[in-house]
Amino acid sequence: MMQKFNPASIGKSKHAQGYYNMMNPQKYSGSNPPVYRSSWELDFCKVCDMNPSVIAWCVEPFSIPYVCPIDNKKKNYWPDFLVQFRHKDGSVHTELIEIKPHKLKDVSLAKSKKDKTLAVINIAKWTAAQNFCDHNNIIFRVLSERDLYHNGGKK
Repeated sequence: MMQKFNPASIGKSKHAQGYYNMMNPQKYSGSNPPVYRSSWELDFCKVCDMNPSVIAWCVEPFSIPYVCPIDNKKKNYWPDFLVQFRHKDGSVHTELIEIKPHKLKDVSLAKSKKDKTLAVINIAKWTAAQNFCDHNNIIFRVLSERDLYHNGGKK
């Protein structure tokens, strides 16, 4: 299941968006061009592209069905990245990675009603993603600014 890429969707947000210009295109395994929808995703694209431990990566690789707890409708979740890593010992593992603000990782972290709603939806998506990953020998991780920048803010 590949997501249809809509180039017209780029630039219609207040967040940084665009196509990532790869330095190592042979590592990119997606059929759609690598697109970022935030500055954090752009930074993660750079890590995937330039890190020698990353042997393959792609953006929004596939959809995972989930039931939205707000309207109880079946929807599709498109995780941000699928990344394959090679360790120093030669072993390889794959991770499905979502990038989200720390405040949207858990309802208890959200301050506004909107953020609490988004957190509830995210948890439903991530539960479905974790189940998918458990059945496919993939590690699922949600990274926030605290994970990406180690100090909670951009360097």
